[in-house]
Amino acid sequence: MYKSVLVVDDEPEVLKAVSRVLTREGLVVTTCNDPLQAVDLALELKPKVLLTDFRMPAMDGQQLIQKIKEQLPMTECIVLSGHADYFDMVKLINSRNTSRFIPKPWKNSELVEAVLSALHNYNQNRIKQQILSINHVPLLEVDGEGRFMNYNDAFAKEFLSGNNALSLQDLFDSEEVAKLGSSLSGSIVISSAKNGLSYQIEEKLKTDFSRLIELLSVFNSNESVEQFSFVRNKKAFIDKLDKVSNATLVAFKIRDFYFWSTLVGYQLGADKLEQMLNLLQSYHDNHLDIFQVSADQAIIASGSFTTEIDVHGFIDGIIDKLKAELDISGVAKLELTITYSLYPEDGTQLDKIIDNLIIYNQLISEAKNSFYMRYSHELLDAKLFEHKVNEALYKAIDAKEFYLKYQPKFDLRTRRIHSCEALIRWNSALVGSPSPEVFIPLAEREGQIDSIGLWVVEEACKAIVGWHKDDIEITKVNVNVSPKQLESELFFSALQRIVASYGLSPSNFELEITENYLISDINKSCQILQLFKDAGYTIAIDDFGKGYSSLSYIAKLPVDVVKIDKSLIDDLETSKTSRDVIRNVIRLVHDLGVKVIAEGIETVEQLEILIELQCDEAQGYLIGKPVMYDELCHYVF
Repeated sequence: MYKSVLVVDDEPEVLKAVSRVLTREGLVVTTCNDPLQAVDLALELKPKVLLTDFRMPAMDGQQLIQKIKEQLPMTECIVLSGHADYFDMVKLINSRNTSRFIPKPWKNSELVEAVLSALHNYNQNRIKQQILSINHVPLLEVDGEGRFMNYNDAFAKEFLSGNNALSLQDLFDSEEVAKLGSSLSGSIVISSAKNGLSYQIEEKLKTDFSRLIELLSVFNSNESVEQFSFVRNKKAFIDKLDKVSNATLVAFKIRDFYFWSTLVGYQLGADKLEQMLNLLQSYHDNHLDIFQVSADQAIIASGSFTTEIDVHGFIDGIIDKLKAELDISGVAKLELTITYSLYPEDGTQLDKIIDNLIIYNQLISEAKNSFYMRYSHELLDAKLFEHKVNEALYKAIDAKEFYLKYQPKFDLRTRRIHSCEALIRWNSALVGSPSPEVFIPLAEREGQIDSIGLWVVEEACKAIVGWHKDDIEITKVNVNVSPKQLESELFFSALQRIVASYGLSPSNFELEITENYLISDINKSCQILQLFKDAGYTIAIDDFGKGYSSLSYIAKLPVDVVKIDKSLIDDLETSKTSRDVIRNVIRLVHDLGVKVIAEGIETVEQLEILIELQCDEAQGYLIGKPVMYDELCHYVF
């Protein structure tokens, strides 16, 4: 739940006072005067912050925190008490189960600052967990003393195989560890790691208690390291290729390497790629140059081919030769991601070609394609930008980079504007201003859509309250809802609490859902939408006419509004067929007791035709462009 706080205290007056202070800051506050009930309530609501008294009947604050932390380890906990023992507080804070102790009576400014800081830590820790789970490079979380707190599989495989290291001091010389200091603004190279290698270390994230660092192995340019008869050093690999005028570079990567190597044992996993490369080397009579990039990725260099079809034949031969190696004793079935590049057609700088091919191969591996692909500079740029956008999304809310614009809707019966649609926009310091069509699908895929969606709802609530104070008659705001949000068990309760916290009603909101989601499972969609409709929300089908577009499913769903997509409106003035289609859609939808809104209205002629066809509402640049909150008042009359 976005900005959610659970307050537990056995004194009702304390609950009221705390709730009043935090609600003014835009927080979603739930109160409870029974710590036993608070445990169940926390499991249901999954609050980001727990604010609890220490001395309470039946269960003290320490026991409550411990029980909640067992189930919700990421919840930030703050103790608010006037009767706690000093040593109890020290014990709680040292255990890192509690981030702050605030004595009663409290200062409101101190209370707000503590809760906002806890929310920030929660979001940073959530980002940290997501970074740890999706990255295949070694990542390590350490405390202020350099002790290990958390790490991903890649770190464990790189540093902890046969090693009982517990801190940075166990991996690096103390003089080198001192270079890390308490914070890093960029990256540094630790050149005397105790395993004999050098590592580039970069700080990825920092919280009050810890920091997350990335450790990448670095090869010195004058190294010449060979193992299993293939080149391990990038410079030596390039030196060999520099002697030829053209070449074919084939990169292949074992998909989900760290996952299945956990099943079969890391050593077996690490040996597998080398066995494959040795097999290919012997198969081609040592006519291949091979660069092993990592435990799961390598590049093969071969001579040029007459045609690209011959290149495909060469790759098919590689795949065919490796088929037997892809089965690991019935435990795992390996899959390869294969990409290739032609030198000098795809670039004249070998160093850059190799780097691009490695990255391209990794990105294509994430897409799970079952066919091999030639390197594409355009696709690589698109994929890299996508990753950059995804990274920026994790920080966008905390950095206050999102904002809403509001597009007015015109009631064609009353000739008034009394509703609008909230449209999210993003001004990112990292990626500029990407379209919602770019970042919303990414947010849905990576999981940020939950917090983004609730942020939109809360900002829309603030806007409605502000308009009402200024006597601006905006009675309903349309909010786009992602399928991921609809399917979340917590979204409905979170939506209800946010709306209620601003003294608003579900009738102030129209939830827009795309038709493609609705038709994927009619029965499931009907059950979910009925829950929202029964609560008082208006349900709208968005983009009707853009995809499947059948009126038959509308009759089966509890919807109130159909929004006709701009693509059906564009030819309204010039095409009799378009007018007939729109006329029949409006008539049939009205027969079902459902309203019709036309989107993308750009001309007076389109508007006049829609009035004649008895459309209910219109939205588009003719009515008004999306504008900021304080500009919408110019459209209301």
